Amino acid sequence: MQETPPIRRMEAHRDDPLDKTWETDERDNENVLECWGVQVDDVVLILALAADLGWILLVPLISIPTIIMAILTQSWVVYRCRNLSVSFVAFQCSEWVWLFTTFLWVSAEFVWDATRPIGILGRVKFLVNLSPKLYELVMVVSIVLVSSNFVVVTLYHLWKHLQAKTEEAQLQVELRNYAWFCPWLLMDAAWMLCDWHLIHASDIGVSFYFLFSLGLAAGVVTLFLCGHYLWRHVGAPPGLCAAEICWVAGNAVWLVRDAVASESDVLHGVCALFFMVGIPFGVFGSLARDHRSARAALISSSKPKYDNSL
Repeated sequence: MQETPPIRRMEAHRDDPLDKTWETDERDNENVLECWGVQVDDVVLILALAADLGWILLVPLISIPTIIMAILTQSWVVYRCRNLSVSFVAFQCSEWVWLFTTFLWVSAEFVWDATRPIGILGRVKFLVNLSPKLYELVMVVSIVLVSSNFVVVTLYHLWKHLQAKTEEAQLQVELRNYAWFCPWLLMDAAWMLCDWHLIHASDIGVSFYFLFSLGLAAGVVTLFLCGHYLWRHVGAPPGLCAAEICWVAGNAVWLVRDAVASESDVLHGVCALFFMVGIPFGVFGSLARDHRSARAALISSSKPKYDNSL
């Protein structure tokens, strides 16, 4: 029997309707998440970068409004995608929970991490008079939320991966696309636990450095999975790719500074630089995506249509 040439095999693979299913569904996801010509999930990424920038610079007037806007925007995303694939909806819901947890975390640090609420929050009498004991309560709630989120999302991915059949191309692709969120949640959980140890300075020891190492390793894995995902999707706008890499890398460096090098001005500047560079990358990348989508629609609409009903 004559073996099929590699090029022919590749062409046959591209023509397989099962392999094209995930591409069609991915376009459907993008159409659902589009509002006024903008991809809403791009907006969430940009807002998350802005919130982190305000957080690292200790400017609550930037961080808190942007994280609230991100939560509201993600709520709209969850509502819009409710009829799409279960794995896609699950990822969007877990991202909403993560954003809410981040809001609790950043608010707690702005209010209680210093002797007085930071920045403009120090002028709000209600916040000034809040009991410091609430700091521990909010941190416990945040740790429980992010840890539960990590466990549920990871178990869901493992269960779906084991249950997925070979012909379910779309499900397998979605699981790979969203796999980066599992180590990301683990990094945040370890980071919050490190902060908990820092609040109780007497508890710093082997467990603290174990959590730090675990969080840093999870951050490196997240960065690798994001890079792998972006490498596989070579058609994605390079600006958005760079924005996501800046976001993940900035948080990984921030974890190092927060846990073991809090006095390092260099790492502080590197974190802020990652976020500052990531924001314009995200904006221009989103605009490039919209321009490309509009061009694709124009090209496709100009193609002649044939009636194959005969």
